This record gives sequence, C-alpha cells and structure tokens, in this order.
Amino acid sequence: MEKLKYVMINTSVFQTAHVSVCWLMQFRQVSNIAPIQIWSYGLGKYFPAHIGYMFYHIMQTCTFASGISVVISLFLKYQAVRLTPFDPKWRKFVLFLIILPLIISVSMEVVLIVDHSLPLEIREHYEQLNLSNEQYTIVGVIDFFIWPSTVNTSVMVLSVFMFPVVGLLSLWKMRKLFKRTSDRVSAIKNSQRRLFLIGLVIQTFLPLIFYCPISLVYFYCIRTKEEILLQQYFMFTLPACPALIDPYITLYFVKPYRDTIKNWFTMRMGTKKVVIVSPATMNSTLMIVE
Repeated sequence: MEKLKYVMINTSVFQTAHVSVCWLMQFRQVSNIAPIQIWSYGLGKYFPAHIGYMFYHIMQTCTFASGISVVISLFLKYQAVRLTPFDPKWRKFVLFLIILPLIISVSMEVVLIVDHSLPLEIREHYEQLNLSNEQYTIVGVIDFFIWPSTVNTSVMVLSVFMFPVVGLLSLWKMRKLFKRTSDRVSAIKNSQRRLFLIGLVIQTFLPLIFYCPISLVYFYCIRTKEEILLQQYFMFTLPACPALIDPYITLYFVKPYRDTIKNWFTMRMGTKKVVIVSPATMNSTLMIVE
C-alpha cells in the first residue's frame, strides 16, 4: 500500500504536466492526410516548430506514463491481497516488463526529435511552411515510413489494447483468489473485498471506454482518409481520462485511504467522539457531538 501511494503521486505529476501542455499547445492530429500532421492552435503556435514538436512528445510521454501507472496500481493491488507475497526478484521483473514499453517509446521520441526536428534544414522547412498560417502552426508529422515513428506508434497501439487485457486478467485472478479464501475471513472482510472488486471492475473498464474507441477511429481515419474532427481534437485528451479517474477510485474503494479521507473530513468539521454513560443502565453509548 505504501508503494501504491507513490504510484498515485506519480500519476498526479504526469497528469498535471499533460493538462498543462494540452492547454498551452491545443494540438490537433490531422489523421486524414499522409504523413499525419500535428497542428497547434494554442499559445504554443508562436513557438518555433521544433519546440512545439518537443511539447508534443512530452505530452505523449505523460499520457503513456499515466496509463502505465494504472496498470502498476492494478498489479500492486493484486500483490496486496495475495496470501503469499511475490518473490522480490519476480516483482521487479514484472514491474520492468510493465515499464518497458514506456522506455522504448521515450527512446524513439528522442531519436525523432534529434534526427527529424532539430536539424537546421528541417527547422527552416517548417518556418517557411508556417509563414502563411495564422490560425495554427504545423509542428511536425507522424510518418510511418520513418522507423522510429513506426516503432513508437506500434508500441503505443499495442499497449492501448493490452491495458484492458491486463486489467481483465488481474480482475479474474483476484475474483478467483477471493472466492477460494472467502471461508477463511470474516463477513466484514468479505464485504470489504466485494467493495474492492467493484473498484477494480471500474478501473479495468476505463481503458476499454477511453482508449480503444478513439484508437479505432484513428485507424479508420488513416485507412479511409476521412476527416473526423472529434478524433483529431480529442486524440490527446480522452486517453488521459483513465489516469485522471483512477486515483479517485483507489481513494474510495481501498479501505485505508477511504478511512483516512473520512478522518480528514471529521477533523475539518470539528466533530468529537464522546462516551456518555447512562446512570440507569450503566451501558456506554457512543455519540457524535459537534
């Protein structure tokens, strides 16, 4: 549970960075042309194109890292409810496999920035290209004929469709574990487990709701060259929603966090617990006095 707290802090940091870049740059991904162009409509349109391209990859990395944080939180929750702990080496290996796609993606993004954005001739090309653009700035392209772009896109796409699979697998294993051990714990503990599973169900279906539909529309636009503005403008905001909602689910459905929040609200409201003893019955009655 201590590690889960740090995962939530990590998610918050990446979410804050993602929202800040989205507000600053206001990207649009024009997927119906080849190569796919990235346009900026925000204050970032006044930046040089290579700066906007860097911000685009920073935002992409933040989105990816936030999504991986959701998967790590599922793994840590599964680890927390196991009767026998994982071997430390096995746990580190699993966490490395979860983070590996992010490492590959960031490496490809660095190559793309260094080789396909920073060279002088490329910067001059975008400077000339954007001279006549007043409403937006073209900051870069997604070109599947460039191998770093192909690798980066493939890793992110595979991860998008793997997130729900990992979530469903974790949910299935926890349900199986709870069912096998339900007769060994109290009724209160089983009730807490059911509430815990409800939170996991919500977490598992968040990627299905937010990742998969927009990704399928993205592939449809690439295939048919049809312009769908919903996909072009919301491609960068919808994938951030699972990581935005996930910490609140954890805070509510994980009992220690839920109890802590209740205590905070109790302290803020100034309530005190006072034991009043009835002289007639000499029985203790617990009352809440504000």
